[in-house]
Amino acid sequence: MDADIAPSIAQAARAELNAHVMSRCFEPLRAYVQGGGWRGFGESADLVNGFFASRLDKPDYLLQWRESGLPLRRWLMNGLLLHLHERARAERRMLRRAEPCDPGPLERVAGAMDHAPEAERAMDRAWADAVVQAAVRDTVQALEQSGRAQAWATFRRHFVEGAAHDAIARETGVSVKELKAHAKLVQRVRASSSCNTQGAPKFGDFFVDLLDAGEIRQAIATTPGKSYRLTFWLSGDCAGGPATKRVTASLGSATQNFDHACVGSAVQAWRSCTLEFIANSAITNLSLKSLAGGSSNGPLVDGVRVEDISISCAGDVDGDGEVTGSDIGLVLLNFGPCPQ
Repeated sequence: MDADIAPSIAQAARAELNAHVMSRCFEPLRAYVQGGGWRGFGESADLVNGFFASRLDKPDYLLQWRESGLPLRRWLMNGLLLHLHERARAERRMLRRAEPCDPGPLERVAGAMDHAPEAERAMDRAWADAVVQAAVRDTVQALEQSGRAQAWATFRRHFVEGAAHDAIARETGVSVKELKAHAKLVQRVRASSSCNTQGAPKFGDFFVDLLDAGEIRQAIATTPGKSYRLTFWLSGDCAGGPATKRVTASLGSATQNFDHACVGSAVQAWRSCTLEFIANSAITNLSLKSLAGGSSNGPLVDGVRVEDISISCAGDVDGDGEVTGSDIGLVLLNFGPCPQ
């Protein structure tokens, strides 16, 4: 029974993932087609749907994306461009086999394929719009599900419609202090359900916005006596708030502050931060906490990882648990100056 059920579960999960990608990425890819020179092939919606049909039908297409290390938008953009090239070649073959006709429209479209910058910019704009819209939908849904829909209503009334807190307080009977708490709640829910649009992530498609006093925590398995290194990348949402975005990193008993100094208000660079410690228990708590202090514009983190940096036995070069002739052979094989 289990052997029969497992494939159907995997197929259902893949179908759900494909549906998510198509719903979130259709409009950005459509903008990519419209921003380029491919309208001669047909309607942009038909071209994007054709791309989805040809690629997402392959069981490992999105698995290949995960292995590639590319942001999803770049992976799909590359795939769509390849799909259009394939379609152009197919159209040319059909034209050669068919009755003589005017190939001008096809040639003009095929020739425009090299002019991608306009299409890329169009997709980037549409992608950013889609991220913001998805963030709003996810935030509203999360607040409604937790019975806190009023927080979104007052947030929208103030930040979108421009109503003063005093006016909203009179309308709703909620104090100004509570209204400000609503705003912070919405910002925290948004940070946990999507990503901040201040620039691009260091890795993949998402990063974590810690806001003013946000924190991420995780318990990890460790071996007492072994050494570990925490590595993460730090940047900042510098559109407001303090000029220095500070994060306190804690790994077991080791704690250290890391700062990002804003350079203007534009998109910021990322820098690598590390913290090392020796485990004293089987479970170690990892924490990254913002100390931005009273601002919704806080530090951004990405690429968080913890690695074992212990050397259990100095002479065990091959890591088999023993110091033998094999280890000596490896040392002799690599004897000489280290490569620069």
